[in-house]
Amino acid sequence: MRSTLSLNALSQASSMGLPVDSALPRILVLGLGDLGERVTERLIENGPNKARCVSISEERLQLGTILAHRALIGRTTTEGFEISKQFESEGENTLLSLPEISPSMIDNDLVFIATALGREKGLATSPALAQAARATGALVIGAVTMPCWRERSRLYSAVHTLKEMRDACDALVVVDNNRLGWFSTSSHQGNINSLASDLLSQLVGGIVETLSEPSLININFKEFARITRSSGFAILGMGDANSSNRPEDAVRNAFNCPLLHIDHDGFAGAYLHIRGDDSLTQAQASKVAELVTGRFDLLSDVIFGASTDCSFSERLRVTLMLTGVKSPQLLSAYREIPIQMYQMEEEQEPEQQLDIELDLYQLEDS
Repeated sequence: MRSTLSLNALSQASSMGLPVDSALPRILVLGLGDLGERVTERLIENGPNKARCVSISEERLQLGTILAHRALIGRTTTEGFEISKQFESEGENTLLSLPEISPSMIDNDLVFIATALGREKGLATSPALAQAARATGALVIGAVTMPCWRERSRLYSAVHTLKEMRDACDALVVVDNNRLGWFSTSSHQGNINSLASDLLSQLVGGIVETLSEPSLININFKEFARITRSSGFAILGMGDANSSNRPEDAVRNAFNCPLLHIDHDGFAGAYLHIRGDDSLTQAQASKVAELVTGRFDLLSDVIFGASTDCSFSERLRVTLMLTGVKSPQLLSAYREIPIQMYQMEEEQEPEQQLDIELDLYQLEDS
């Protein structure tokens, strides 16, 4: 019998004579492309965890896409089908061309898919994988980055794939690379890709740790699923502090994170992870959680977990994920995409341009 996770679940499983691992959610982290590889590598480097980490390189994705395209052409020639089904068919064929993934997709409770959007290589792979994982009953969380506005050749495909990922995942964490340039950090020396992979690995690692390992404060899988299942877009904030007022400063820095500088009123739920050195106590972690929830509406659904790390000498880190975000500012950096694309159609009228823009940015279902 499958059960959800908490420290109570672990003790209950032990007292009932069940293997402890039977009380833990089965977690898979899929890293696609360069960014996905970095995320999985950092999860492994940070120490053993209960998640299975699988990464597919850019080169392997490219080969899979080529094989999928060939299969697609063959099907078009022999069967014939509507152009509207091309993306779905290419995704299915891409899955078949990546047989090493198939064993990992079976029997998971939670699946993370980390990738950078906007690359033509493996364009349909991430939504197809998300659909396949979700079809097995797993909770699927996408963790993606969007290209900078100056990378114009990648913008349109990124927005298109973003909509496909939103529809395929339960929750989709979006990291806008345009906003990462505003981060003040010396450890990454202006390397946006390195910073993005670090942020996503910290988020995923914190969730995996507090779900599947004895932590200072664990979170319950059922509660985590409640705030993420079918929630749509999610945004991420992170803040560190090593001052005498670490709780207040870390919370303030998290909310001042550029990735949270959009209207997030009416979000569906929030996940909070607190990490500190070995001196961090449950009381201190609870104080941080109170500071965070104090900034939200009284009816907001917030869950939090906490972990200790001996390398965090007198340092505190607050990671915050808000789910169910519907702000049009989420993709404000890509305002020019529909204008440029549809100005090429001379008969297109302004009102129709506005409809297309809203569809691309808000990505609301019709």
